[in-house]
Amino acid sequence: MQASNITPEAMDRLRDEMAKNAEDEGIAFLGEYLTERLMAEPEIAGKLKAEGKSLEGAWNEVIAYARKNQKGGFCTVSDGKAREIACAYYGIAEKAEEQPHAAAAQTKEEPAALDLDALLGA
Repeated sequence: MQASNITPEAMDRLRDEMAKNAEDEGIAFLGEYLTERLMAEPEIAGKLKAEGKSLEGAWNEVIAYARKNQKGGFCTVSDGKAREIACAYYGIAEKAEEQPHAAAAQTKEEPAALDLDALLGA
């Protein structure tokens, strides 16, 4: 879809939040992702403009998840998990290609057998 089909208020809100938090790489990451989603799916504009929802709030959800799941004082959150958390925060369905478990289950192949005799020349 073309950007002209997008609710300008939703795009402006994302861009304003990203500019306000320009130093925060996490907010920038989520903002870029949601901007791309908005351009492809203008129908999510209402959820992105929902009262009380913000990029900062979505990023805080990612941080809360990381803190809850830390091991030995360290935590990481994959890009995919961060996108998943942001989608849940805004009430937006994930795109099928963003669901790594579903995609992996559909494309999982048996590993090729290794012929050790041939490898060792026996």
